[in-house]
Amino acid sequence: KTATDRSSERSEQKRPTDLAVLHALARTPRHSPPAG
Repeated sequence: KTATDRSSERSEQKRPTDLAVLHALARTPRHSPPAG
């Protein structure tokens, strides 16, 4: 892997994808906007 690939992966880990956010909202009982 190149340094760019690794940097890209780190960014994705810090910033959840839209799908991850949807899953988090589905698990959250109260309907509140995601922090950040």
